[in-house]
Amino acid sequence: MDDNKLPESLTFRVSPRTMRMLGRENISSPLVAVLELVKNSYDADAGKVTVRFTDASKKRGEIVIDDNGEGMDLQDLTEKWMVISTDNKLKARKTREKKRIKVGEKGIGRLAMDRLCDRAIVTTFKKDAEQALQLEIDWRKYEKEAGQLQEVSHPLKHVPKPEGKHSGTRIHLFGLRDVWNKEEYRKLYSELSLLVPPFDYTMADFVINFECNELPELSGPVSNPLAEVAEYKLESGIDADGLIHHRLTHRSGEVVEEPYSWGAAFSDVLPTAKPACGSLKFTLYFYLRESLSLGETSIKRAELVKFLDRFQGIRIYRDGFRVKPYGDPTTDEDWLGLYSRRVRSPGGVGSSGYRIAANQVVGSIFISYEDNPKLKDQTNREGLIDNLAFRDLQRFALQGIQFLELQRRDRHSRQKNQGLPPETVSVREVISESRKQLTEVVQELRATTKKIPQGSLFDSPEIENLRVLTERIEKVSSEKLRTGEEAVEDAETERQILMSLSTLGIAMATFGHETAQAVNNTRNRALRIGNTLNNEMTSDPVVDKMKADVVVLLKAVGRIESWGKFALDRISRDKRTSVLVNVNQVVEEIFEIFAPVFDRRKIAIDAKGLSHTVPAIRAFRIDIESVLINFVTNALEAMRFSRARQIRVRTQYNTSLGRIELYFADSGRGIDQSNMGKIFNPLFSTRVDKEKKPIGTGMGLAIVKNITQSYNGDVLVEGKCDLGGAEFYAYFSDKRNIMNKESEE
Repeated sequence: MDDNKLPESLTFRVSPRTMRMLGRENISSPLVAVLELVKNSYDADAGKVTVRFTDASKKRGEIVIDDNGEGMDLQDLTEKWMVISTDNKLKARKTREKKRIKVGEKGIGRLAMDRLCDRAIVTTFKKDAEQALQLEIDWRKYEKEAGQLQEVSHPLKHVPKPEGKHSGTRIHLFGLRDVWNKEEYRKLYSELSLLVPPFDYTMADFVINFECNELPELSGPVSNPLAEVAEYKLESGIDADGLIHHRLTHRSGEVVEEPYSWGAAFSDVLPTAKPACGSLKFTLYFYLRESLSLGETSIKRAELVKFLDRFQGIRIYRDGFRVKPYGDPTTDEDWLGLYSRRVRSPGGVGSSGYRIAANQVVGSIFISYEDNPKLKDQTNREGLIDNLAFRDLQRFALQGIQFLELQRRDRHSRQKNQGLPPETVSVREVISESRKQLTEVVQELRATTKKIPQGSLFDSPEIENLRVLTERIEKVSSEKLRTGEEAVEDAETERQILMSLSTLGIAMATFGHETAQAVNNTRNRALRIGNTLNNEMTSDPVVDKMKADVVVLLKAVGRIESWGKFALDRISRDKRTSVLVNVNQVVEEIFEIFAPVFDRRKIAIDAKGLSHTVPAIRAFRIDIESVLINFVTNALEAMRFSRARQIRVRTQYNTSLGRIELYFADSGRGIDQSNMGKIFNPLFSTRVDKEKKPIGTGMGLAIVKNITQSYNGDVLVEGKCDLGGAEFYAYFSDKRNIMNKESEE
C-alpha cells in the first residue's frame, strides 16, 4: 500500500459495543494496560522502550510509551493494527528481525489505550520511511456514537520523523481516566522489573526505561543490583535429550556441577524416560537475610529484605515475559510448596531436615512456545494447565532446590571447624556482642595504620603486613561469626528433631494400643460372619462372594495387626537396652514382618547366605532392625518397575578384621553413577509423590550410615550387582561388642 496516497482517516473493524468491552471493560486496571503496551513494543523488536509519566496524579496528566521498534507503515496500520483481535501473532509467532516469540495478547494490546485515556496520538514510522504516520484516536466517540464502527473515524496524517530515531512507535496518551499516586507508580515499576527476569542478561537487548516527574528516584533503566550479594546462584537446565544439569556457584567462587539423566533423578519413571515438559532453563538466587551476609557491599540489610519481600519466589517466563501468577509474593500462591516444606521441616542449615525458605530465593524458569508445547495456558490465562508436563516442570525445579540444600549443608559441615560458645539463653547475644567488638577492633587498627606517615621510616614491610592483617582479621572473623550463627540454628534444630521423634514414638505406641482392640473385634465379627456363611448348605453366588470377601477381610485384619505389633515392638523397652543381638535372627524376623508385602508384590527372598558362624553383637536391637528396615523399604521402591523381583541377603563373620558383614541386594533399578556420592547424605531422595513432587526425608540411608559408624563400622554400596539392582555392604567391627562362641563357652 502506498503511503503517499494517505486516506484522511482510519476506522477499527469492530462495533462500538465490542470496542468498549475489549477495552476499558475488559482490561482490569491501568497497570495491566501499560504492561500490554510495553509488550507490544517488545513484539515490535524494540531494543528500548520508555514509559514516561507527566503529572499523572493530576486530572489532565499524560503518559508516553515510546519505543525504537520496527514501526508501521500504512499497510501495517490498516490491515493489522486497526483490525481488533487479528490472528497475525498466531500466523507469525516470531518477530521478523530479532526472531522473538511474540507475547502480546492476540492483537488487543492496543485497546489498553481505551482503558487508560480519553484521547491518544500514535506516531509510527519504519526505518526506510521519509515521513512518520500520525493517527489521532478519540475514544470518547464510542460513548456517543452508535451503529457500525465504520461510522467512527480517526484522523490520519503525515508528520516529520523524530530526530535521532531510525524507526519506532510513540503512543501519547491524554486525559487519563485514572489518578496515579506514588504507590501506583511503585507498583508499576515493580511489575515492569518483573517483565524481564531478574538478573537475566540474555534480555539485555530489551531495556525498559522509566521516567516520572513526580517520583524522580525511580527514573532510569528498570533493573536490580542485588545479584552480587546472593549466597548461591543455581543454574539448572534440561536439554533436548532429557538430561538435567545443575551448576551451583557460591559467593566465594566455589562451583559444584552435576549431571543427571531424567530416569536417574526420579525413581518412579523408567530409566529411559524423558520429561514431558521439554527443554528449559532455571536460574535461582539464594540469599541470607542477615546483615553479615552483605560483606563489604554498599547494600544495606533493609534494602535486601525489601527486595526479597517484593521479589521472593520462583517465577515462570515464557519467551521472556512472565506467566502469572507463579511466584507472586503478593498472593497466596505456593506452586512449588516451598512454604509448606519449610513449615514441616524448620531446621537450620546444619540439620538433617534443612529446607530453604521461600523468602530466601528469587528464581526464574524460562520456557518457550517452541520448546515447551505441552506447557499450555489455561483458558482464563491465569497460569498453566496442570498436566504431566507442568508436574514434570515442578519436580525438576524442586530437584534443583534439593541439590542446593544438600550442597549448602555439605559446605557448612566442611567449614564447621570449631564449637559454639557455651550454650545459654543468650547465645545470639554473645554473637552479636562479638560482632560489635570485632568492628571496634578493626576500626581501631585501621585508624592506627592511617596515622603512620606514608614514605616515612615507619613505612616498612611490617607496617604493610599490619594493614593486610587488618583486612584478614575482618574477613576471617566475619566468616566465623556467620558459622556461629548457623551453629545456633543447628542447636535449635536438634531440639526440634528430638521433639518430632518423641512425638512420632508416642504416635506409634498409640497406634499399636488403639488398633489392638479394634483388630480383635473386627476379626471376631468376621469369623462369626464366615461361620454363618459356611453353614449355608445351598449354593448361592452372592453367598460365595461374601465368603470370599470375609477371607480378604481377615487377611487385611492380619496385616493391620502385624503392623500394630511392629509399631509397639519398635519402642518396647528391650529395644532400647544394649543386649546381645543375633544379626541373622533380626534378618529373619524383619523378613517375617514384611512377608505379606513380599507375597503381594511377588518378591522372591533368598536368605540362604546367612552364615551360622556369625557371632552375637552387643547392640541396641532397634539399631540393627533400622538398618534392615531401611534396606527393605529402599528395595521395595527400587523394584517398582522390575518384572523379576528378588531380594538377597548374606551375612558372614570376617575373623581377620573381627567384624560382622551384611550384604543386601535387590533386582531393582540400581543406583545411577551420578548419585553414588550422595545417597548417604541427609535429605537426598529421588522418591516422589503422586503429584510428582519429591517426598520423604531422605534420611533412611543417612541413618544406616550413622548406626554402622557408631559400631566402628560403615556402609558401602555398589550401584549395580548381578541381580540388576544395588547391593549394600554394611559391617559392624567393634571387637569389644562382639561375643563369639568360643568366649561364650
